[in-house]
Amino acid sequence: MWEVSNPKLVNLEPEWAWFPGFSLLFENPGQSVTRVDSLGRVNCQVSVDPALGLYRALAEGVEELGGDALKTKFSLCRLPTESFHVTVFDGGNAGVVESMNPGHRLQLEKLLGGLPSGWDDQNDLVNPLSSSELTADDRGEIRFRYGRLFVWGNSVLAVRLEAADAESEANLDRLVTDRAKLSEQCRSEFGFGAGPKYTPHVSLGYFANESGGALAAEECEKWDELLKHKTLGLQIAFSKIRVFGFTDMATFFRAW
Repeated sequence: MWEVSNPKLVNLEPEWAWFPGFSLLFENPGQSVTRVDSLGRVNCQVSVDPALGLYRALAEGVEELGGDALKTKFSLCRLPTESFHVTVFDGGNAGVVESMNPGHRLQLEKLLGGLPSGWDDQNDLVNPLSSSELTADDRGEIRFRYGRLFVWGNSVLAVRLEAADAESEANLDRLVTDRAKLSEQCRSEFGFGAGPKYTPHVSLGYFANESGGALAAEECEKWDELLKHKTLGLQIAFSKIRVFGFTDMATFFRAW
């Protein structure tokens, strides 16, 4: 039995650890958000929604790689397919509280402690994200296809996505530029921001233990071939970016 050392997990069930925060995500296509009280929760119906065919193929591919047996051999805890998403910009979260500018640290702690019911996308910390150029309605569509499978920091199993055509590549380049501007603003004012390199990806699961992640990394080349074949010809299209809050790695929501 694996010892759980990943702070995103409580146990191997998996039970996801409390790790609140907010980020900019691509709004998933199709009917991918379900209303819960005053919030819209990410709830991808990958098995029935044709717009989510790439997500569905990824989930089926991981099942073919071993499914729950991956937990036993590699400590991999798969994310529920309902929570699949692509992050654009990491905002404030439980992992950056200590690095926040002192004047905003308590403000972030209060915001995170009130989630999900206290979610407010007009909060002073969240507003720069929700009102940024990244959320403009006229950004154009970005279509992604499968890139490659990788293990991130021996902690996450993820699929890197790549632009599927020239138009998507151009729109992605503009996104990267606007993302860097927002990061500079947030780092200067608040103390949090995204890194300089953007890697669009879908997280498939978290490794409970880094040793399991290291073992999985040795299998990645073989697994990548299966998933590449499984997703051949499939794309996922995004035309909208919105700010979402989250309470753990499987629970994401936005204003309804």
